[in-house]
Amino acid sequence: MHVVIPLLVGITIGIGIVVSTHAKETIIWYKNDMPPVYILSGTDQGQGIADRTATFFTKRMPQFNHVFQVATVSRTLKDIKNNDNRCLPALRKTSSREDYLYFSMPVYLIFPNRIIIRKETIPNYIKSGKPVNLNQLIESDNIRIGLTENRNYGGEIEKFIKGKVRDNIFWTTSINNFYQMFKYGRIDAFVSYAFEAMYNLPKGSFLSFPINNTKPLDIAYIVCSKKRVGKFAIDIINSIIVNSGKKPPYRKFYEEYLDENAIHEYHKLSEQIYPDWPLID
Repeated sequence: MHVVIPLLVGITIGIGIVVSTHAKETIIWYKNDMPPVYILSGTDQGQGIADRTATFFTKRMPQFNHVFQVATVSRTLKDIKNNDNRCLPALRKTSSREDYLYFSMPVYLIFPNRIIIRKETIPNYIKSGKPVNLNQLIESDNIRIGLTENRNYGGEIEKFIKGKVRDNIFWTTSINNFYQMFKYGRIDAFVSYAFEAMYNLPKGSFLSFPINNTKPLDIAYIVCSKKRVGKFAIDIINSIIVNSGKKPPYRKFYEEYLDENAIHEYHKLSEQIYPDWPLID
C-alpha cells in the first residue's frame, strides 16, 4: 500500500503536468478590406457581417487560440491552401476550392447581384419580389443605369451587358463612383449586392430587386485549411451551426444590411427553398 500510493500520486502529477503544459492550437482567421463584409476602420470597425460572424463562432471555440490577420482574397486563399490552421468566415463554394478547403455547413443564404433603383424612379412594371427584365430596364431611356467594367456580375448578367452601349448607360471601373453619382442624382439605378448598397447609400433612398435569369439565393460558408487542424475546427463549427437552430442568431448580421424590399423577399425565399436549413447540401 505504501508503495502503490506514491506511485499513483506520481502518475497523477505526471499526467497533470502533461495536460497543463499542452498548448492550444492557434487558428488564424483572415479578413479582407471589403465593407460591409469586413469593416477595418472607422466608427463601425469590427461590425461587418463576417467580422461579427467570426466573433460569434470564435467565442464558442475555446479549444483554440484565435488570431486575426488582414490580407487580400487571393493572398488569403493561397495561405489557406499552403498551410494548416487557417480559416475564413465567409466564402462561396466552387469545385476548385473544394480541393484545398474544408467547407462548413451553410452559414448564410445571400442574394446575388440585384438591381438597385432610386425609389422615386421605379417604373410601374417593376413589382416587389418579381425579377426585373434587365433588357427592358436598360432600354427605358428615362432610367440612367450604372455598370462596372471590371466586376464579375455572374454568367447571365455578364452575357447580357457585355459591350452594351447606350446613352443611358454609364460605365466605370469602380462601383464606389456609383454611390456618389446615385447620391447626387446622376444615375437612377445600378447593379450591386444589396448589402453593399445599404452600407453606402442613405437608408430609404432605394429598393433592390432580383434580376431575371439569376438564381434567387446563394450560400456562404466558413472555410478552413484542408488539413488536420482545419478538419478539427470545421467539425466544431458544424456543431455550433446545428445547435444554433433553423433561425440562427448570426443570420441577423446579414439581414441588417438588406433594404425593406429585400428583407421581405429574403424571409419568404429562405422558407420556401430551404425548409430544412441548415441541412441543405
